[in-house]
Amino acid sequence: MLSIRDVSLYYKSTGWALGSVNLSVGSGIFGLLGPSGAGKTTLMRILAALLRPTAGELELDGVSFRRPEAVRRRIGYLPQAYQLYGQLTAAELLEHIGAMKGLRGRPLKEEARRLLEEVRLAERADNKVQSFSSGMKRRLGLAQAMLGDPRLVVLDEPTAGLDPEERVRFSHWLARSSAGRIVVMSTQIVADIESCCQSAAVIKNGRIAMAGSLRQVAEAAKGRVWEWEVAERQLASLDSRHIVSSERTERGTVLCRLLSESCPGEGARLAEPSLEEGYLAVMCGERHD
Repeated sequence: MLSIRDVSLYYKSTGWALGSVNLSVGSGIFGLLGPSGAGKTTLMRILAALLRPTAGELELDGVSFRRPEAVRRRIGYLPQAYQLYGQLTAAELLEHIGAMKGLRGRPLKEEARRLLEEVRLAERADNKVQSFSSGMKRRLGLAQAMLGDPRLVVLDEPTAGLDPEERVRFSHWLARSSAGRIVVMSTQIVADIESCCQSAAVIKNGRIAMAGSLRQVAEAAKGRVWEWEVAERQLASLDSRHIVSSERTERGTVLCRLLSESCPGEGARLAEPSLEEGYLAVMCGERHD
């Protein structure tokens, strides 16, 4: 269990970056969803034992983060901005990082090759990293985060730079790799959460606005999602009064899904909310920010 209790972080220059974050995360994949500037990366750096919070307590399976050396070797981390040693080959890079994690000899080489196979880079194992595309570098970053069989894996915007096919492959690989470990993944993309997470939290202005199963997050918009067929000329006025979550044009009319506390007009009907609509409800309420 990863336990986060009343964790806050204060910067003298900008004030509170996080305010009293409380979460309990068990084995499996947990999503942290929020916009840029919400505090996701700050929290992920704290979970990677790279930042010490101003207040609060963190524990991984009962081991306190006040002993960073004791928890760091049990953590795998992929930061949002990830710099690689371009002059090394993919295999050399993983072996170098593995050595820093305390791995040695043949087991390290075998694990590096296995991980390269899993992220579809085995054929490029002996190529220099500087020759890789951004998506390939991201996959290599995912491989290094799994080195040493970490108990906690912290992934900050892990699908950045991946094309749609790679995103699907990543979701499948992460689902297989998460057995018996805790994975915390931050993202701005709701589809990434839907594809592989069992539960999630929404972070807003440095605070957890909601946490629970994906269904619980979706139901934050329960009774507030409407489907409504309108003329195209009505769209501009809808955008100013409601959050329109989707729209599809058919034969001169537009089928909209929107968030509203009450029926927006004649012919509108209530609909089951999606995870994205639950997220929008938590973040913005009925009207636009």
